Amino acid sequence: MYLKSIRLKNIKCFKDVEIDFDLKGGNNRKWTVLLGENGTGKSTILKSIALLMAGSDALVELVRQPDDLLRKEANKGSIVGTIETKDGKVRELKLDFVRGKGVSRFLSGSQETLQPLNEALEHTNRSYPVFAYGAARRLGSEQSFSSRSPQKHPRARSMSSLFDRNAQLNPLEQWAMDLDYRSGGLQMSIVRKVLSDFLPELTFSEIDKDGRSLLFETDDGLVPLEHLSDGYQNVAAWVGDLLYQITEIFDDYKNPLHARGLLIIDEVDLHLHPKWQRTLLEFLEKQLPNMQLIVTTHSVVTAQQTPENSLFYCIRRDKSRPEIVPFEGDPGKLLLNQLIVTEAFGHISDESVEIESHRARYRKLHKKKKKTKKDLAEMEQLSDVIGAVPEDPSEDIVLSDRQRALMQKIVSRQATKQ
Repeated sequence: MYLKSIRLKNIKCFKDVEIDFDLKGGNNRKWTVLLGENGTGKSTILKSIALLMAGSDALVELVRQPDDLLRKEANKGSIVGTIETKDGKVRELKLDFVRGKGVSRFLSGSQETLQPLNEALEHTNRSYPVFAYGAARRLGSEQSFSSRSPQKHPRARSMSSLFDRNAQLNPLEQWAMDLDYRSGGLQMSIVRKVLSDFLPELTFSEIDKDGRSLLFETDDGLVPLEHLSDGYQNVAAWVGDLLYQITEIFDDYKNPLHARGLLIIDEVDLHLHPKWQRTLLEFLEKQLPNMQLIVTTHSVVTAQQTPENSLFYCIRRDKSRPEIVPFEGDPGKLLLNQLIVTEAFGHISDESVEIESHRARYRKLHKKKKKTKKDLAEMEQLSDVIGAVPEDPSEDIVLSDRQRALMQKIVSRQATKQ
């Protein structure tokens, strides 16, 4: 299965927006990275994809009030997507929203508009697996194990944290201990390798059965999972949950992370240091070679690592409805200070707020035709503060001809759009 496109009409903040998940030439795009300011609809896109791919039986646990998904001034809306089957056939999926229609009529209508997906899911639970994680993903406790989860349908459970900030993921410790017990320790090699690979600079050591915890080798000695940093726990939460779910579905796979599916993560680099962000996408690419990944980020470091033609940004122009714009060029060929001043990041300055405000004040004083002694004195003070900072920091950096040409091309195109 491969998600080829999705279109939102009158959904939340979007009037009409579409994303194509194919590369030029029709090849599948493994990565889609969305960035943008808060409130520009990134999470809405992820939730819309998840709802479209959930199937009718799981929708009942994810959609409580269909009217909440409609744009305020609209009475009708839709989420339409196309998927490509394993044998290369293209199928359309659709969710229709009509204000006042009610949840029961919405759900009954989805039986027809999601028919190609519903039929596949009835055939096998291995069809089109989708795993989605919201920004508030947390390690679960024993009480939140899937058998006690509020979501009963497996596909609803697989994306619960995207829709419910209080949702807890399957507790990694309990699942690992259960796996160790069932397999007599034979399958723990999977857990050991995955956790050691996904948590850089840490190595999974052993299960503390008395303390009911997983122990990791760190520079400070053996540390239980629950005492690791927020960054490590955040990654361990969704990786452990993903590994649990995918091994339940593909229990006969030697390496379950090589299974095909769709992985959705809101704020993929949450709590991660820039040093880790620099290698995150490449790392996930290696660990999940057959997954289609759709993620959001606010980080210029993560954006820089995005493959060419895979970076999109949500933006509002002149207080209009947000639109989704593909980033032109290869972000990996730009320096961080070049990338952050593009439209993708709102043309924000790469200088500190303090230096930027000092420059603005200096320019304002400089433009005055008649300057007082007080003005001149202030300009001298400002000059002392900002004098050591180059007007354009990139001028002090030796750029390759390709970098300089690409930067000029991007700036020229964005200037034309304005």
